[in-house]
Parts: sequence; structure tokens; C-alpha cells
Amino acid sequence: MQRAGAASIGTRHRCRGNGRSPGSAGVAVEASLCGDKRRDTRGKTRLAAVGRAVAARAPGLRNALPERIDVFGTPQEQRATTVINPGIGSPAKERRDPMVREVLEAGVRMNPRQQAKGESDADCRRRVRVEGTAIKSRLAWLMGTERYRGADKEQRKDMIEDRTGRVRAEQTRMRAGASR
Repeated sequence: MQRAGAASIGTRHRCRGNGRSPGSAGVAVEASLCGDKRRDTRGKTRLAAVGRAVAARAPGLRNALPERIDVFGTPQEQRATTVINPGIGSPAKERRDPMVREVLEAGVRMNPRQQAKGESDADCRRRVRVEGTAIKSRLAWLMGTERYRGADKEQRKDMIEDRTGRVRAEQTRMRAGASR
């Protein structure tokens, strides 16, 4: 004979999850809250940046923020423990990405492009992604050449800066031509 309320307890737990375990729904909710990508907390004003920084740490609100991307247009990763302790950083990308390691070893500073006047946040992110992808592919080609491999650190720095500048100028010309 079944105890009173026993069936309802089992049903309630199965409905919350996938039916395999009572805690699976909680794990799924927790995973969706933190994610493995950093969120962009930069704002146009100091107050907006503070508000976005708070939202990045608030469950549910952080997913409303766009993913933070690097100068190559790829989303930046973060550890799941960042939700608990925002001071914990992500693993160094230069350890896993040979392109980033090479750029850093050459001493090149690559700053993300600023949002153009009158450009929406979504358009700026799209532009940075397209430009970053183009820069990364051109640098990959450059770093595979004999000329680059035979160059010293200063020459490599100049080559990377030159190639990056050319891509950015080309992208600016293409945007200017498209807006006419």
C-alpha cells in the first residue's frame, strides 16, 4: 500500500527535471545562468558600465548581456566559478592559442576598435567580428611565410602591425563604399 503523498512527491521531482534524478533541473538552471563565455560589461557611461557589471553577476540578467569578444572577434571564455567569485580569471589564452602567443611575443599591442559615431552596439560587434576574423586569417598566412619566420622580433612586430593596419584600412574602405 502506498503512503499518502508519496506519488505526488515522485511526480513533482520528475516534472522538474528530465525524469532521471530530482536534482537535474537545478543543475540545468545553474548551467544556463553562468555559461562559459564572458559577458561584455562595457558601457558608454560610467553608470551604464556599473549597471552592466552588476547584471553580469546577477542570475538571469547576465544572459541578456552580449558575449565579450577579443580583437580577433572570438568570444572570450571564462570559468564557471566566476559567478561565485568574479575575481577568478580565465585561463591565459596565450597558452592555448599560438596566434595570440606570437602576437604577444612580438610585443604588438592590439586594441579593439572603438564604436563609430552613430553605429549601434550590434553593428559594432558585427564589424569587430568580421575585422577580427580577417586579421586572424591574414596573420596566420603571414606567420607561415619564410620571410616572417626568418625575421627578428622587431621585424615581426612591424610585419604584424603592417598587416593589421592594412586589414583595418581595407575594412574601413569597404564600409565607406557600402554606405554610399
